[in-house]
Amino acid sequence: MIEYLEKEDYITINRYVVEEVGGTNFGVQSESSLDVVTNLPMSNLFGREIYPTIYDKAAIMLQKITKKHVFVDGNKRTAFMATKAFLYLNGLKQDVDLTDTSIETFLISITIASDSGAVTEIIAEWLRRHFN
Repeated sequence: MIEYLEKEDYITINRYVVEEVGGTNFGVQSESSLDVVTNLPMSNLFGREIYPTIYDKAAIMLQKITKKHVFVDGNKRTAFMATKAFLYLNGLKQDVDLTDTSIETFLISITIASDSGAVTEIIAEWLRRHFN
């Protein structure tokens, strides 16, 4: 059974990121976008999961936090930390050889990419390679 993050978890992660890593203000910028991020990974259509694998679920979460600017500040960092927390909660850990620079480069590329299903697949594949 998959464990999901709740709204409060995302808010706590954003606060941590801004206060500990750096930023101006923490907090939710768009409540409706936070609802999307919270609910989309567990969505079903006609009884079938839209995002069937743990990596698909994590990918849509990461993508939507970065693209919808859910928080006032720290969206990319919050997206990665929330994704990492979600995967960890479900028994997956980040590869030790994954550097901060490679994470940052990846997050920037996602930010400038379109908000499409193809990008979600790219994110899911990247997560598969770096979380086991």
